[in-house]
Amino acid sequence: MGVCLKTLDQIVETWSFGFIQDCMNLLKTLEINGFTFEDLRQDFSEIKNRLVLDAKIPKKGLKNRKEMIVLPLKHCSECGEPIRLFWVNNKKSNMVGGDYQSQWYCRNCGESIFNELSPYEEMMKLKEASLQRSEEKANGNR
Repeated sequence: MGVCLKTLDQIVETWSFGFIQDCMNLLKTLEINGFTFEDLRQDFSEIKNRLVLDAKIPKKGLKNRKEMIVLPLKHCSECGEPIRLFWVNNKKSNMVGGDYQSQWYCRNCGESIFNELSPYEEMMKLKEASLQRSEEKANGNR
């Protein structure tokens, strides 16, 4: 029943270098943003459905994955843990009513914040605020 792979080298040889590098970049991005591979595994079907939906919507920014790595984290106001951003009201399974397009959700304590901005707009707003703080810090204007 299949080949028994015993060493890491034998497993790695199965895929191309580019594919392995993409996997390493994904793991690094997850780690930087406070997530684990297990988080991805648990939410994969929802993420896959959202990516298929997003593929149908023209992108205005985030031209490559490297931009995602530099996006700042947002932390829960209740427990301080990193919180996650999700689409809402864009498919039957996540309808919440109102004019909301996104939701910040803390998996640690359950805190939930709904927004009228899309997840893309929320991330760009967060990135702009982070850049502004960096500029102020560089100029000594704290």
